[in-house]
Amino acid sequence: MNTQTRRNNITTRTAAHYNDYEDDFENEWWETEMLKRPAPKPFSVEELRARIDESERQIAAGMVMDFDEAMDLIDQRLENKAK
Repeated sequence: MNTQTRRNNITTRTAAHYNDYEDDFENEWWETEMLKRPAPKPFSVEELRARIDESERQIAAGMVMDFDEAMDLIDQRLENKAK
């Protein structure tokens, strides 16, 4: 095994260990903090319909952007920040 391969194996092993630690930490946090909170009240059918109506009004007024437009905007902002 050459030195580069050995380094890659160590890096991969370390990254895998770190990811396992992060997953354990997130699961523990979720169990201890989030599950203590009361469950949110579900939306009523009327509330859901009102949200759908509002969304349709926003779409008709052109107040939304699709995924590609949003990604283009993010790319532009990142390019401007990098300058």
